[in-house]
Amino acid sequence: MENYESVPIGLRGFVTLIYGVMWVIGYCSVAPLAYFTTNWRWLIVAYSVPSVILAAIYFFTIPESLHFLMVNNRKQKAAKWIRNAEKYGKVLHKRNLDIMVELLENTCLDVTVHQNKTKTEDLRTSDTFVYYGLSNYSIHLPGNKYWNYILSGLVELPAYISTPSALENFGRKRFVIYMHFLVGISHLALLFIPTNCAWLTISCWLLSKYGISSSFMSIYVYGSEIFPTTMRNICLGLCAVIARFGGVIAPYAILLASVNSLLPIILFGSTALTAGILTSILPETKDRVLPSSLDETTKVDQYSSKISKTLEQTNMPTTSTIN
Repeated sequence: MENYESVPIGLRGFVTLIYGVMWVIGYCSVAPLAYFTTNWRWLIVAYSVPSVILAAIYFFTIPESLHFLMVNNRKQKAAKWIRNAEKYGKVLHKRNLDIMVELLENTCLDVTVHQNKTKTEDLRTSDTFVYYGLSNYSIHLPGNKYWNYILSGLVELPAYISTPSALENFGRKRFVIYMHFLVGISHLALLFIPTNCAWLTISCWLLSKYGISSSFMSIYVYGSEIFPTTMRNICLGLCAVIARFGGVIAPYAILLASVNSLLPIILFGSTALTAGILTSILPETKDRVLPSSLDETTKVDQYSSKISKTLEQTNMPTTSTIN
């Protein structure tokens, strides 16, 4: 989220790609660690230590986002942030900084919780449920369960590579809808594949995992652009917490196979289709600056134009200059 507030609009998809590649590396490392580490206590330690180290690095090296500092009128820290950015060849004069702060301050109004929060909570819960459901189901596919799990991680790499350009070409809303329908259709197709056709089963499952991985990562970009800076931490944090219920339920949903082997397939496929329909009622956010208040979400085009002009005057990157 902080990365999206600190980078130009045209680079949000690229930031998502970097995050996705790191995720795939960590995901694929789970299988060999589980294979060679027989003691579950040491396995938990091996999984936890990198997170602790990374958290410490973030805490001491990553500054607060420029957008957050300006919206909260922390001009001195914002100026310091920009001075550090000048090392990379982008200069912002004090006069233009004051203009940008004024534009953002004028849009910071007292607001109430927007209905988009509830929709995004449902969407992220559905995506988390399907994503972890498909990941856990990989060990039940034909073949070696360790290699299947690694394969389920590797298929995410092309998903994350193609997602940034797809978000720019199709827009956030349409692309997320397309990916959900891809997941639903390819996963429900498993209902009609003979049990002895292993390669086709794995192909459809990989296609489903590709789609949900693209959608899952797109939600990070999409969600950060829907909510205003003044409430982004709270809203996205709440969405993440509620979405974890989907991740908790996913392993138990697979147990439905003991009742009927088709039930998990129907459940995951129908959930993806429902999420695609739900996405259709969310707004499009492509080529828009991050809103500073909930009221601004309804006027975001107007302020995008003003702030973009200011950025052009200061030689800072905008969507047009990046593309």
